[in-house]
Amino acid sequence: MNRLEYEVERLELANLLLKDKKIVEIRYSTEEEIKEMGWREAFIIFRTEDDVSFYPSRDPEGNEAGVIFLQEPVSLKGPLLFHEF
Repeated sequence: MNRLEYEVERLELANLLLKDKKIVEIRYSTEEEIKEMGWREAFIIFRTEDDVSFYPSRDPEGNEAGVIFLQEPVSLKGPLLFHEF
């Protein structure tokens, strides 16, 4: 599988699992979850109404927690960064 095929497959899967789903919970990971992932930092976990969870990773291999940037449609303040400080 080449990179383009991989990206198309991942995008199709993300659409299948997440598109039009309601997010019912947004929280930071617990200490136990951080240890289970083998990471050093907390990360935000999103959970949908049908119990699909997703969270940011620093890279495609899942080597460490990542960060999320949110941008309002109209904002002069720039993106909001969600990360443990």
